Amino acid sequence: MRRIDGLSMVGYKTKATFHAKIIFLTAKGREVEIAKGLALGADAYITKPFSNTALVAKVKELLETTYEEAGG
Repeated sequence: MRRIDGLSMVGYKTKATFHAKIIFLTAKGREVEIAKGLALGADAYITKPFSNTALVAKVKELLETTYEEAGG
């Protein structure tokens, strides 16, 4: 089975016919890595360790913006 890393996976988002939000949950927290992930199309980048509260807040934020973008 071929393994795909998160940065490669973001590229599929731009080719997809559906709209998906992408949140990176990663231990890679250097500024250059964060910038690269966001530049490639990630909607959020959360580094480990993270709190459940922070993750839930980010998911809620993305859901709200998605709802607003859809005209809700």
